[in-house]
Amino acid sequence: MPYTYITVLENGKQYIGWTARPYETADIDGYFGSPSYKGENWKPVYKVILGMFDTNEEAKLDEVYWHKFFDVKADDAFYNLSNATSAGFSRKSYSFSAHARHKMSLAKKGKPGFFAGKKHNEVSKQKMRERKLGKKHTAETKAKVSATHKMNKKNAGKNNHMFGKTGSKHHKSVQRILYNEKHGVYFIHGLAEFARLFDLCKSAIGCVSLGKRKTAYKGWILAVEGVHFCPLK
Repeated sequence: MPYTYITVLENGKQYIGWTARPYETADIDGYFGSPSYKGENWKPVYKVILGMFDTNEEAKLDEVYWHKFFDVKADDAFYNLSNATSAGFSRKSYSFSAHARHKMSLAKKGKPGFFAGKKHNEVSKQKMRERKLGKKHTAETKAKVSATHKMNKKNAGKNNHMFGKTGSKHHKSVQRILYNEKHGVYFIHGLAEFARLFDLCKSAIGCVSLGKRKTAYKGWILAVEGVHFCPLK
């Protein structure tokens, strides 16, 4: 099963490529790429799998996509000397099979993206900015954006069905029973009003009401019909 990858070198540079080697052995095959020129700076540290595919053509197309996206030939952050190109294929009209998409999904689930924790350098930022300059939304897109804004404005403020509904009036309101040795038992719906009444921190008393706090807060604990879930401190 061929796959695409990005190799990170000791000097911080990166190399994007694809290989027909089986994905199953990617972690132990010791393969980090075959650039046209390695040189003394070719000192790979690790590689990250970008995608795995059913055919070499799909892997090649994925490599072409990433090369074009980062314009690796012109970006000094990459070790690639040129952008890969494909003849007879167009990514715009080509789509991966459902089986291939499912495999790619499984391979990437639960793993951070290959760019996680990294930042684009100033050259890459400028390139991305330039790609956006001069581009305009179509009339259809403008109409959709306009309709959304009008709808939001129509339902804003007093026109919103939830305007002014706090505490027991809120549809997500849940009654909580809090107990304090000095003040007794309180049945509450609105934490904000309750916090203001007794000069309490809303966040802290909220944790008590949800049972997340293991100790009392200013003597207040969560209780149901006299059964205390948190010990008084």
